[in-house]
Formats: sequence, structure tokens, C-alpha cells
Amino acid sequence: MLFARSWKRLLVGGIVLAGLVLKEMQGFHDEQQASIGDLFAVMVGGVTVEAIRDHALLFPYTWFFLLVLPVVISFDFVRADLFGGASHILAKSSRKIYWLSKCVVLVLMNCGICLGYLGIIAGFGYFMGLDDFSLERIVFVLAFLWLGMTISCLIFSLLSLFVREITGIMFTMILVCSGLRSTNLIFPTGHFMWIRHSEFTRFAISDSITVIYGICLLGIILIMGLIGIDRIDILTAKSEE
Repeated sequence: MLFARSWKRLLVGGIVLAGLVLKEMQGFHDEQQASIGDLFAVMVGGVTVEAIRDHALLFPYTWFFLLVLPVVISFDFVRADLFGGASHILAKSSRKIYWLSKCVVLVLMNCGICLGYLGIIAGFGYFMGLDDFSLERIVFVLAFLWLGMTISCLIFSLLSLFVREITGIMFTMILVCSGLRSTNLIFPTGHFMWIRHSEFTRFAISDSITVIYGICLLGIILIMGLIGIDRIDILTAKSEE
């Protein structure tokens, strides 16, 4: 259902991502000891925190596009039938499962986008002679990219339960931009700065602080899912009155 409704947007998004990778690879081709892992970290991280501090007008457009892309792709899927169409015939308990099933699909969709993006980078990297894959580093960066995309997508999904869809998209973009432009972790999307810090590549998977940080982000995802269930209960009760 998701693919049937959004395959054109997914195709356009893939083409844009491929263009961004090609643009970034122009600077990597002449560098010594450049690897696919280096390219992937730069493409995911974009503009660093330090660069934003020194140049206020810089904006990590690649990272912003990655975070907004799943929202654009899943727009119809998220808003369709939540409280209209087929959901009217669902019992109250079934609507919770309906919401959770949408969350699961969004999580899997982000996994597919992340792997597809990695495939684009790896393909161009091998073509340009960047043969060092650096699997451990790539998996680490990929995990935080997935967390960021999932939180961004669930923010929109959750907001769509409270406000109209267009307003939800606007709020989502504001939150994402706030996280991208800030240099702290106050905003819900402020954790994106973590992956764009110049010291990020020095962290290891075994680093306890980083692991705890990732667990906290997973906790945010679960909390948003529970808030969605509670909101569905309220809306269902209103519709039954």
C-alpha cells in the first residue's frame, strides 16, 4: 500500500540522493586514503557543528533532505484511513493495532531508505575507486541516521493525530530545522547534532555513553508511539459520543 501510493516520490528522492552523492564525490575523488566510510559519514553528517558556529548561514541541506524524505514519502500512508475510510469499521482496540501497524511500516520503510542510500554511496564509491568499506563505522553511522529519520517521521505521524496534515508537516520541518541549527540537545531533533560533530567518527560501538544515547533515542520513539495510542483513545471516545 505504501509503495503503491508513494513510488513516484521514492523514485524522485532516490534520484536527488544520487545527485547529492555525485556532487560530494567530486571532492573525494582526488583525496588520498579516502574510503566509502568517509564518504558515507560526510554525506550523512553534512555540515559540522563547528562549521555552523563559525558560519551562521550554513545549512546541512543533505541531512535535512534525508530527514524530511520519509515524511514526504509516507504522507498519504500516514494520513489515510486513520480516522476515516476503513478505520470507521474498526473496533476501539483494533484502532490501536492499526496505529501500531503504521508505526511498524514506517520503521521498516526507514530501514529500506537507509540501506538504499548506503547502496547508492557504495555503488558510486566502488565506481570511483573507494574500495575501503569500513563496515563497523558505516553500521554505526547508519544506526543514528535510522534513528533520526524514524523520530522525524513519527513526529509527523503523531502531529497528524492532533492537527491537520499540512500543519503537521510544517511543525515537523520547524522541529527538524531547529535540531539542525542548534548546538545543543534541547530540541527533540537536537540529537542530529551528535552525528554531525567533528569527533563523531572517533566514537566506537562499545562506547557506553554512545550506546546509552542510542537507547534514549529508542525510548523517545516508544514514548511517541504510546502518546499516539492515548490520542487514538481520546479521538475514538469523542467519535462514539
